[in-house]
Amino acid sequence: MSSLTVAGVMTGTSADGIDVAVCRCDGSELDLRLQILHRESAPLPQRVASLVRKAPQGLTGTEYAELEYALSDAIAQTLLRIKQREQFDLAAVHGQTIWHHPPPERTPSTHQVLDPHRVALTLRVPVVWDFRRADVAAGGQGAPLAPVGHWLLFRQPDRHIAVVNVGGIANLTDLPAGAGLEAVRAWDTGPGMMVSDALAQRLLGRPFDHNGEVAASGHTIEAVATGLLADPWFARQPPRSAGREQFGAAFVERLTGHPAARNAAPQDLLRTALAITARAIAGCVNDLDIDELILCGGGTRNRALVQELGTLMPDTLVVPSDRHRIPADAVESVCFAALGALRANDVFLDLRAVTGASIPLRYGQICVPTGV
Repeated sequence: MSSLTVAGVMTGTSADGIDVAVCRCDGSELDLRLQILHRESAPLPQRVASLVRKAPQGLTGTEYAELEYALSDAIAQTLLRIKQREQFDLAAVHGQTIWHHPPPERTPSTHQVLDPHRVALTLRVPVVWDFRRADVAAGGQGAPLAPVGHWLLFRQPDRHIAVVNVGGIANLTDLPAGAGLEAVRAWDTGPGMMVSDALAQRLLGRPFDHNGEVAASGHTIEAVATGLLADPWFARQPPRSAGREQFGAAFVERLTGHPAARNAAPQDLLRTALAITARAIAGCVNDLDIDELILCGGGTRNRALVQELGTLMPDTLVVPSDRHRIPADAVESVCFAALGALRANDVFLDLRAVTGASIPLRYGQICVPTGV
């Protein structure tokens, strides 16, 4: 495989920004080496974030068209500005998930909003997009896909590593010592920062609880945490995945509407949300015999969450991905840069142990800028 410079772009379920990592990708097939050349986050337009949060309840045709245009244009303009400073050959753009109903739903489907033609024509480079639908069509969950990047970035020949990405949803990647990609397992553990962010917006009038400072002053409402963790979703065996359908507005209403949460202080509700996230993660990690847990994603910056994880896993070495020279906020966009490079080179990925797909697949579709 010839060297490619790829801009990986992620807008996650938290709908809080456009994360970009421009990476140099060298190597052949799955022997891919990644070097971050540039990374940054740009704000997501407020109207886009509002429509994303509304999507699980349904959008009109006009609203969908507005979302697709505004999101695609914001991504295109962000990348164009970056491209003037750091050239790249290809953009790998995840798009914004607004619907995720994988198996065992009666009509399995997933949808990420993006107009790749608008992005490709603006940048005059090919765009890899639509990473998840083929996996769902093959009987898989369509998620998580970041484990491909986790394996490329963090695997070790003689140490058992687990990686937990805490975005809107939290997911875990299990990397046994010396394992090939086909032996990697991964699954969503439950909510990441989605519930906490929703509470911060409602109770504090802030987009999120900065560093978990408010939650740190609160106490867990045990009846609420225990009750919500008894949801049947948490008992599902991997592979499993989740989204706003499971942990969005309805889940937040169950938390705040619980009898034990009546008249609860904001700090206690926020602490309870973090406890649910941390206990779901720890419950999965404690079943593994690992040497190290690497944290990445925006939730890594929430000190109260990291402290809670440390309390629940006192014998586990827990470190942010920054310790491995990969900034925690950049890991997911780096992962999609890697997926873009692999797709551009027609590499099949065996993710049967990760997503449950029935066969190895090429992940992503390629949109070439027509007329250029």
